[in-house]
Amino acid sequence: MVKYFGKIPPLRLHRIRIAYAELSGFLPSEVGVENWKKLWFRGGYPNAFLQDNNELRKDWFENYINTYVQRDLPLLGMPSEPGVTIRLLYMLAHLSGKILNMSTLSRSMGLSVNTIKKYLYFLENAGIIRLLQPWFANSAKRLVKNPKLYFRDNGILHFLLGITGEQDLLKHPSCGASFEGFIIEKTLSNPTLDLLGYFYSEHS
Repeated sequence: MVKYFGKIPPLRLHRIRIAYAELSGFLPSEVGVENWKKLWFRGGYPNAFLQDNNELRKDWFENYINTYVQRDLPLLGMPSEPGVTIRLLYMLAHLSGKILNMSTLSRSMGLSVNTIKKYLYFLENAGIIRLLQPWFANSAKRLVKNPKLYFRDNGILHFLLGITGEQDLLKHPSCGASFEGFIIEKTLSNPTLDLLGYFYSEHS
């Protein structure tokens, strides 16, 4: 089904073969701002957000990630083996909210920097991660020019980190990075704002 707004001549609609629209997970405005803590912990996927049973939610994330890695990503052209992709996702979860060092990540994975960049490109375009680019202009200061990594859905992030409850999340070392990513994602995903996101950091 094609939807259009404004005065587009209906006779031209037959020329539209396909259109893409990026859909985010639930936004606070859709589930009620008072439920932001629940949204932060569970993530924005409907099946995860609406599931009250932690074990069933855990099973859903496990099945979702396995299906995505073994079937969907290869269809998109992801060149890695599923086992490598799973290992990369778990490693990236512990880097969420941090400035990404490609060289360190490539050594940890035993892969070249170019291979890591290629894998991250697919994960970013698949909507799994967000690479927040640094903002810089002509400046006398020595600026950080590597991106910061975030998971676009906190539910997936918390599953990969082994966080099973809201109280566990508050005690976890990645709590601050998780909340930071949550705020960034819900802000940049809000269609009424139409924003581009960057971060600014100095080496000092």
